[in-house]
Amino acid sequence: MIDLGTKDTTKITLFAPFISMTKTDILQEGLKLGVPYENTWSCYRNEKEACGTCGSCHFRKEAFAAAGRQDPIKYED
Repeated sequence: MIDLGTKDTTKITLFAPFISMTKTDILQEGLKLGVPYENTWSCYRNEKEACGTCGSCHFRKEAFAAAGRQDPIKYED
């Protein structure tokens, strides 16, 4: 699609380094790199606190649990 969209006038390469990683793998890589997860947001809703129930919150909470770490953000539930 990139080649079709650019009509082969520009060579574009798409890299997706996390495509084969699980959410837990990505979380653990971020922990190694010092990602400030207290400043990150995954919730689909635009509220003061994350809902804790949408699909994105579910996967985030699941990844933290699998990594044996406490998620540093607050959830409504």
